[in-house]
Amino acid sequence: MRVIERHATRLVLGGIPHGAGWPTLGVAMGILFASVFGTLCARHLGQSQWYAASMTALGTGLGVLFLVVCADILLQRERLELDRTLQRGAYRLSSLIRGEIKSFEFPLERVAGVSLERFMQSTGGKSGFPVRALRARLLLDKPRRAILLDETQNQKNARIESIAGLTAEFLGVEPKRSGGWNGD
Repeated sequence: MRVIERHATRLVLGGIPHGAGWPTLGVAMGILFASVFGTLCARHLGQSQWYAASMTALGTGLGVLFLVVCADILLQRERLELDRTLQRGAYRLSSLIRGEIKSFEFPLERVAGVSLERFMQSTGGKSGFPVRALRARLLLDKPRRAILLDETQNQKNARIESIAGLTAEFLGVEPKRSGGWNGD
């Protein structure tokens, strides 16, 4: 998340959850698959090759499905509002396609703190290797929840530490650090 609005009594953070890089690539791949298979389907229909047309129509449908799912991920927005005058906080995750996905409010007295967590994360796959990751979360009590403020990998920590520090300063708490901060 990034700072959208910052006043003495109000802090608003927002952004695209998970970033925009991979979903943008997914949208491009969905467009490519849908257009290639759609063109092949039209060619097979013109030649009255019904079986080949049905298989390429299936490929077109899968390409369109992939396009819609990735577009939905790309069009998601999250927003965290903290207001000291009302002593309330609100979190909202929404999409332009599906509408409101998750939304809840909480009193600021239920904020347990801001955590900075450093850990090793696998890149996945059989030959995946671990990378260093850092995430900042807003911790809530009753109900016990954690709102992900931001996350990064491979020592790109300045943005994460600044957003965690800004949120902790606004709430008047000290960020809780865990996971190898000494002599890393």
